[in-house]
Amino acid sequence: MHYFSYKKFYSMVLLAVADASYKFLYVDVGATGSESEGRVFAQTRLGEILLQHEANLPQPEALPGQPNGTPLDYFLVGDDAVPLRNYLMKPYPKRGLTKEERIYNYRLSRARRTVENAFGILANRFPIFHTPICLKPDHVEALVMSTCVLHNIIIRKNARRQGDQEHPVIHAVIPGSWRSDTSLGEPLPTMIGNTATRDAKQQRNMLKEYFSSAEGSVHWQENMI
Repeated sequence: MHYFSYKKFYSMVLLAVADASYKFLYVDVGATGSESEGRVFAQTRLGEILLQHEANLPQPEALPGQPNGTPLDYFLVGDDAVPLRNYLMKPYPKRGLTKEERIYNYRLSRARRTVENAFGILANRFPIFHTPICLKPDHVEALVMSTCVLHNIIIRKNARRQGDQEHPVIHAVIPGSWRSDTSLGEPLPTMIGNTATRDAKQQRNMLKEYFSSAEGSVHWQENMI
């Protein structure tokens, strides 16, 4: 019963970090479907070394266009389910948002779309992910890791973009071909008691202000919120 999720079926969590080319830089698979994404992330080796400041990330830097600004930590981009940390930025809660917070959420989701595309292309490329996998858990882990490796190899050999693209003028999203296939499902539930640190909230607020500043804004963002 360990893998029996809140959706009333058996599942296993695949947690991954993807780059701008849809390649997976880090993959962790094997956590039970009943666990939240935040808890799964905290228990991974990546979560541990980020928490201990041992991930060998680049040194903090000022944002582009603000050479004398406060240096900010490099960070991963996550969704609502992950904890807010200096090294992991997430959206503002969706209710009662200011204009600046909506702009921040748009800019963050624009970056996070790349990760969503990486998972979508993986599932589209290997249709076994569209059906129940009738294997033992350890065999499922091996299968998932193998397909992630093959996915990266194919991405390296085929530079053609397969994910979402933006219209060059109006910046509306042009869906990638994978979106016409089976949905990947609903996101995992948010981790209960997921308290953000004060420094992480401050960093998110600084990004919010930057995305609405002359140096950090893009001219179409107000039309997208």
